[in-house]
Amino acid sequence: MWAVRRHEANCKTLQSEIHTITHNPYSPPTAPVGGVETKQVAGPVDKNVSRACALTWLSTGLVLIVTPIEYRNLQSAAPPPESLLQLVAACAVLLLLTWWIVAKLQAGRNWMRVLLTVLIVLATLSTFIERDFHSATLVTGRTSLTLTLIHNGLHVILDLSVVALLFSPSARAWFAAKKAIA
Repeated sequence: MWAVRRHEANCKTLQSEIHTITHNPYSPPTAPVGGVETKQVAGPVDKNVSRACALTWLSTGLVLIVTPIEYRNLQSAAPPPESLLQLVAACAVLLLLTWWIVAKLQAGRNWMRVLLTVLIVLATLSTFIERDFHSATLVTGRTSLTLTLIHNGLHVILDLSVVALLFSPSARAWFAAKKAIA
């Protein structure tokens, strides 16, 4: 009985203390908040950036289609299972990298635009350097020169189109607006 009365007394004391609290440090401010600048949103993705991202996916799709065909042409007999596993892993890594690149471009990351441009320039240069390799394999007859030339030509066209779209005036303005917001 004594414990019940003591408990009731403690509850009444707590209730009265709760009602007398005038300042709760965890409550939201009651005064209007002013002097805070709000960030402006740069709007949707620029159409040229969207087209560049679509061409990047198209280029990746081209690699995913042509690489197994060239791989099969280079193999004289049935390929070992390890090499098929490596091919599948390489394709998975390529898909992940493409997704990452496109996601960063659509988020307005200017550093990704510059990095992709550098990678495209290096890839285009390597296409002309490895031309001697394809001439050597033509002599042995292990690969189709026509398929390789079409594949490389399409890649150069797609890649240079991506760079042109990413550095178009509207895309540059969009990237600058995204940078100003961040």
